[in-house]
Amino acid sequence: MRERASKSLRSRLFVGAVACVGVLALTQCKSDSTAPVKVAATDLAAPVNSSVVKAVEGQTFSFSDGGAFAPALAGQPLTMAFTNTSSAAPTATIVVGGVTYVATTTFGSCIFTFSTAFFGQLVWVINPCSFIVGTAGIPANGQTTNMTLLFRLGSGSSVPITLPGAINPDGSVTLNGVEIGTVTVTNATGGA
Repeated sequence: MRERASKSLRSRLFVGAVACVGVLALTQCKSDSTAPVKVAATDLAAPVNSSVVKAVEGQTFSFSDGGAFAPALAGQPLTMAFTNTSSAAPTATIVVGGVTYVATTTFGSCIFTFSTAFFGQLVWVINPCSFIVGTAGIPANGQTTNMTLLFRLGSGSSVPITLPGAINPDGSVTLNGVEIGTVTVTNATGGA
């Protein structure tokens, strides 16, 4: 009888120990998963201005149809790159049909001022003029990741390029180490 009681007590102690270990394990798991993962709710539309353009120094944007830049360029591909971005009026280098044109750039819209006429004009004012950064769904944890970037110019957009960027917990977005704007962050939804 005593042996039976001893086995019963050991059995209860074993079950109790397993239950305690299970509770501890669940408690530990719960504490690790209580903080929701924050992500960017949307993509970022950053205005092209003298601060933001520093993030794309030397990057080449390709447009399959120059008509986005100017009606006279419809059907012609063009490329554009910004340099000298630390200046108040960065340089825009535009290549159309193998010919290179250079302009200074000012902002409000994108205002390109050429030293010689560019398809009949010295000054081109293009609106809208913005960078669309693919931030939607990226964790807002300050970690560097690759982000897609489109240059929206007039009625068209460039071919996407990829640049290193990060979204901080407060929603501020950096691209190539330059803060370019802020997005709303939200709790991540869905499963893996």
